[in-house]
Amino acid sequence: MLFQSAFPDQHQLPAAAFLHKIMVPQIIDIAVILIAIATMLAIGLELRIDALKRVQNLWRNLLVPLALLILIPPLVGLGCVGLLQPGPAVAATILLISACPIGDVANLYTLLARGNPALSFFLNAFTCIVAPLTMALTLPFLARASGIDETFSVPGLSLVLRLLLYIACPVVVGMLWRSWKSGAIRCSLWLQNFSAVLILSVICLILIDQKTEILEFGFHAAFTSSTYILITLGIGLLIVRILRLPHDAASVVSLCFPVRNLAVASIVAVSLMKRLDYAAIIAIYFVIEVPALLVFSFILRRTQRNPKTSPQT
Repeated sequence: MLFQSAFPDQHQLPAAAFLHKIMVPQIIDIAVILIAIATMLAIGLELRIDALKRVQNLWRNLLVPLALLILIPPLVGLGCVGLLQPGPAVAATILLISACPIGDVANLYTLLARGNPALSFFLNAFTCIVAPLTMALTLPFLARASGIDETFSVPGLSLVLRLLLYIACPVVVGMLWRSWKSGAIRCSLWLQNFSAVLILSVICLILIDQKTEILEFGFHAAFTSSTYILITLGIGLLIVRILRLPHDAASVVSLCFPVRNLAVASIVAVSLMKRLDYAAIIAIYFVIEVPALLVFSFILRRTQRNPKTSPQT
């Protein structure tokens, strides 16, 4: 059965091994929740009302890309899983990642590509706020379409409540905090640094704890992740060319297609599904995504002609 608990039977393991198997999932669970809350709070703190008002000028051009940013990644994930047949664990994790909102690291890629930071933060925050609804609808569809229903047998209400508490609420709190106290923005850098250290620590812990599973499905996870990232990047570039978006908006939209919020994916995988092997695959995705998107960001930066000043957050 695909949906199995990360917690083993106490009678099957020595005391030390049982304690290790109990503590590691708990540590990762708490760390992932802290990462999600810290990053979402930082996103809210980075948003400024006057900068968002400038984004309103792009609303007519943004409606279609925004809808596609929510709809296209899950469909690409479904196509990759159906085409490559990477195995149940990898397939389930890629589908889970594809259903997640835009990741906050997209804001870094946007700055490197000389994109519109206000637009990046807006798209990031918007998809995170609506994530409880979009993921609650998308995951069951992906499960049925891919034939692995039991993998996503997470109570819908639990999923919605967790995402509201750990994802949507911190973004809103950050925005309100900044509007009430202008000096609150100074906390954003601290939160980002805290998240970065915690992310690296969690990735190392997962890779060490799940080394046997990684040796088993590592190649399939890496190949499927790479394929998904390349296809979503290609689709993003095609869409911005068809819509003829200005460069600073085009770079943001094209970068956002492959960049999924892996903190959200980890919360669902570890907290709700109790699957550390999914967390290991998420870590592999992250290791592949970062260098690929950094290179792509610098390519966009180099190919930019007559850069225009973008509104700052």
